[in-house]
Amino acid sequence: MAQPIPPLAVAQVSTLQTADRSRVAAALSDVLPLTEERWFPRGNGYVPNPSERIEADSRAITTGRRNNFLRYVAGSAFTHCGDAWGFLGRAMDSLLRGDVAGAVHLVYYAELRAAISLLASEGVFVGNRAHFVVTSSTIQPFGVKDGTHRFAWQTLQAWTDSPRALAVFSQVVRPGGEAFGDWVSSLTSRAAQAKVDAVFKLMSLDLREFDQDHVRRNTASYNPSRLRPRDMTARATRDLVSEVWRCLEPGPSGAFPVLDEALLPELLRSIYTSVHRGVVTWEHWVAKLAPASQVGTALLSAVQAQEPRTISDTIVGAMYSSRTRETDPTVFLRPMLARTVLLLRIATGSAIQLLRESGHAASSLGDWVTSLAVARGLWPDGAPLVDPTDLWADVELALEEADLATANSLHELFRDLPTGVLTFGQGERVPVWSFA
Repeated sequence: MAQPIPPLAVAQVSTLQTADRSRVAAALSDVLPLTEERWFPRGNGYVPNPSERIEADSRAITTGRRNNFLRYVAGSAFTHCGDAWGFLGRAMDSLLRGDVAGAVHLVYYAELRAAISLLASEGVFVGNRAHFVVTSSTIQPFGVKDGTHRFAWQTLQAWTDSPRALAVFSQVVRPGGEAFGDWVSSLTSRAAQAKVDAVFKLMSLDLREFDQDHVRRNTASYNPSRLRPRDMTARATRDLVSEVWRCLEPGPSGAFPVLDEALLPELLRSIYTSVHRGVVTWEHWVAKLAPASQVGTALLSAVQAQEPRTISDTIVGAMYSSRTRETDPTVFLRPMLARTVLLLRIATGSAIQLLRESGHAASSLGDWVTSLAVARGLWPDGAPLVDPTDLWADVELALEEADLATANSLHELFRDLPTGVLTFGQGERVPVWSFA
């Protein structure tokens, strides 16, 4: 039996703390605006396989290649993120076709690539046994030879323990259009701040969970799946796929309003129950906490109306109830999907924030976004949508079909989802409307 992945060593944590996100933003500024669908002209030796180039250079980033390496890291934050959303879509397609093992395989890789994208935006390159951090003055090796999976999860764990994680999360998650940081800015007690600082741990985003997801991927990828079938019912499949897509509804400027508003009460509940329960009522505490712009809003009323002692039955709530050693994919897939969606949401928001920090608008990515949309069949070549968020209309239609589907069997579900069978598998819709 494989040994659990240990935390990142103290020396490597110190190295991680030297990461300089601003230098990645500066490198992105050098790359943008894109003038064609490719991110880099010919001659960047780190494209398409940076690990191979690093291996050829004796596991080092040579002085003459540093600018190209920095540009690769900056661009990879977006391209890893786009690929991860694609994997998630293919996982939904696998579920609809009754292939639960295939879905587990693809969800895991969506999760992994989301982590690598997020770390890249923070100045960390995750390679194949050669990993680097972008500091304010140099590019420093981590000094470990761990493989991609182990190092990615160790480093993500260490990052979530750092102030940088809360800073990114507080900026990119925006319930009601207000940064999460503004929702909790008035909290002053040490206990409350400790809970805010532990926001990721509240949702099972920790090394133990990701390590177990890796084990689950190994089981799904390397063992025959039908010796002991564990299938989801057609109804459970329909409900899970619909649940994931409903929380991905787009908002302006790459926002995820449905997902962010579902996250808000869960995060506040965790703080309230550990610090304020019994001292002040939930309704009064939430009203006092909310930014001024939220007074009288439906969101604030909905949060106040929720019972603070119970975990939501939404997919967001599934992150709190994960059973780490659960081996039945029909049980563990939902919390695994919840973790993946949250990581992707943070990675996407971090990439969008990096774009703003570079001084460029979303239009500077236009050629690449269009090429992705055309390559995945989202619109015809030469006829892009004026507003890519119009891609949500297809998803809405697919969700309406799912609501009306009988779902007594997968055969019937296919019949009742003429739009959904295609649309639910197109995860690239999310980066296209987010990065446009």
